[in-house]
Amino acid sequence: MASAETLDQRPPTSLPARPPHPDASTTAAEFDGGPLTGSVVAITADRRREELAARLHGLGARTVETPVVRLTPGDEGASARRAGDRAAAARFVGALVRRDVHAVTFTTAPGVTGLLEAAAVTGSLDVLLAALRSDVLPVCLAPACARPLQAVGVEPLTAERPRFPALADLLAATLPQRIRHEVRLDAERTLVLQGFSVAVGGHCVTLPPLPAAVLAELARRPGWVVSRSELLRRVWDIRDGNGAHRDEHAVEATVARLRTALGPAAGLVKTVTKRGYRLDIEP
Repeated sequence: MASAETLDQRPPTSLPARPPHPDASTTAAEFDGGPLTGSVVAITADRRREELAARLHGLGARTVETPVVRLTPGDEGASARRAGDRAAAARFVGALVRRDVHAVTFTTAPGVTGLLEAAAVTGSLDVLLAALRSDVLPVCLAPACARPLQAVGVEPLTAERPRFPALADLLAATLPQRIRHEVRLDAERTLVLQGFSVAVGGHCVTLPPLPAAVLAELARRPGWVVSRSELLRRVWDIRDGNGAHRDEHAVEATVARLRTALGPAAGLVKTVTKRGYRLDIEP
């Protein structure tokens, strides 16, 4: 499984598109890869995690493995460790806080408490809880592992049966509607964003998280100009809280990466001189 901290460094990945629909002028582009195409799902450590990962891969998702987090007595309270490597747990918490992951699955209550302890150790508990209450979907295998989340004000989804097929089906039924957004560009084309995947016309690509977040922000108000400072605030601040300390050149570099990834659809992201960027649509 991939390391969460490397997601934003991955190059864009081309995806196959479905054949054009006979009524392509009114039908949104679709991804040929399953209902979870474009999503990244974190799997908490479990001796059968490969089985769950295989099911999610079959539905089109990418998966990342959470580090094994356990409480170690006698370390000035409760400290989070991953086989002696606390940094790995901190990096994973950071991936959730940055929204590099769309959903996280829990199979046991200790897996939940371990993640919460890891966030507490790094001072990230509040922002982690905010992510789990909004953009990162927590999904539990059984009611018992949902209770630690409920105790801190997070209401996860719970599979009807404590089986991996039921958990995978629950994700396939609920996650796409949370991460999918469609924008009509003109009479013939629709831009479809699903998680980190983008389809327009016959071109489909999976983006790194940061360019994907910028495109999603532009797509929230298609045709409207979004300034560089606003992108810093609405994308960088949410991801890592450092937007106010970043130079606007970071936005320019990310937009350049986004255009390169979009290939023939690069012209969708327009520069408005001295103002910012907008998603190009026909009135």
